[in-house]
Amino acid sequence: MGLFGLGASLDRLAEELAGEFSRICPVGGAGQVRPFNRQARIDKGLERIYDRARDYRQAHGLGILARARLAKSFQREMTGLGYEQALVNKVTTALVMTALVKTRAS
Repeated sequence: MGLFGLGASLDRLAEELAGEFSRICPVGGAGQVRPFNRQARIDKGLERIYDRARDYRQAHGLGILARARLAKSFQREMTGLGYEQALVNKVTTALVMTALVKTRAS
């Protein structure tokens, strides 16, 4: 299936991933993650979304353009939830490098 057939599905997945991250790591004032155990919450949120994104990439054989669209949609969803831009960039980069980049084993 080409990118155009996956577009809505990728956007929906991005929305779900951002929603799951926000349930574990809720945004506080000024776009900051609530301070109590901030890094632990971020790490737990990332762990939860990594597996789901990687499984989706493998199941659908996402090419580079589809992975880029998913990352951009995820970034947009995180920004829309009110997270500070630095955290949005950090989480999106981590998602791309961990779950969306093909390795020889995957």
